[in-house]
Amino acid sequence: MMPLVSLRKHLRLALSIILAVLVLGIAAVWNKGKPVYSVTATINVSQHFISILKDSKELEMAGSQAYKQFIEQQALTIGRLDILMEAIKRVQQQGVEWQASEETLQRAAERLRAALVVKTIKDTTMITVSMESEHLAGLEKIINTVLDVYLEKSREVESLYAMDQRTRALTERREAILGAIEKKMARRTRISEQLGVTTFTDTAISRYDQLMTDSLTALVKAQRERIISESN
Repeated sequence: MMPLVSLRKHLRLALSIILAVLVLGIAAVWNKGKPVYSVTATINVSQHFISILKDSKELEMAGSQAYKQFIEQQALTIGRLDILMEAIKRVQQQGVEWQASEETLQRAAERLRAALVVKTIKDTTMITVSMESEHLAGLEKIINTVLDVYLEKSREVESLYAMDQRTRALTERREAILGAIEKKMARRTRISEQLGVTTFTDTAISRYDQLMTDSLTALVKAQRERIISESN
């Protein structure tokens, strides 16, 4: 009770002290404090994918757990260095200088990745990308450009990551198979020339089989004529 009694007796002094602290505090914050700006973008991850190979139907994730892992994978993809480096190049063209004068592009991308906060929203198909800075200018351009590059990269390699390398490997495999087929066709041609046949199909009769058939027919005919002549 004593503090309350003392406060009532010195109410004006207490109010004056409180007012002085507020004024000085606001002034100190105004002069010393630095504003921090925050920008957040949200994207939706579709559960459907483009048609690939021979399947004309859209592929759907089997089970919520697999889809959750896919969303988490996409969240990690946003911070991929090649995406961030491309985004830095584009924002520089828009007049936003994220890369320092003596800083490498990769180092600037790593610094941008550390500044980005990418989170998946629980029980939704959403991903949020946030960024804070003491400088407001260009902040929204950086976030939007990062997401633009991510979406472009996702469309380019939506079915397979590193599609160029995999396509090259498939092309090399195709050329190897075609080469093997060509060699086997040449070998088959040599064999057909040696055997005197023009085809290897099951229904076609080779020249030697035809000669054998004709010989057997002639033999049976000769035997029949001999039997007839002997019986007469």
